[in-house]
Amino acid sequence: MISIIENFKLPISINVHDIQEKSQHILNFLDRTADEVTIVIDDNEGIQKINAQYAGHDYSTDVLSFASNEIDPETGNNYLGDIIISFERVSSQAKEKAHSVEIELYTLIAHGVLHLLGHDHAQPEETRIMFTLQDELVRDLIGG
Repeated sequence: MISIIENFKLPISINVHDIQEKSQHILNFLDRTADEVTIVIDDNEGIQKINAQYAGHDYSTDVLSFASNEIDPETGNNYLGDIIISFERVSSQAKEKAHSVEIELYTLIAHGVLHLLGHDHAQPEETRIMFTLQDELVRDLIGG
């Protein structure tokens, strides 16, 4: 199950239900159907505060992931953790990369989910594996 928290007002063209559906598709693709994730959509200021408080980095970023891997006592499902996304960064990065806001948003959600599952990009081989899987997830989502 995917929970979405909006701390930033999304444009009308972005539907929270679509975000939940596409995010669940990512979990399904990764054979993590029963896992739970919370996605927080925030702005640059909000993500900067979280980044400073929990990671010691006083700057905004596009996505943060906080792994939990606890069992939800109500559902018995594995709670993977939280993904925080700056929608302002989503918008600016989509322009920079010349693709849609939706593609950038789902790229960052896929990136965050992969971090929750233990993937990293600190070493070249880890980077290759993680970004290959991230690209595969986004291609599957957008049908290309």
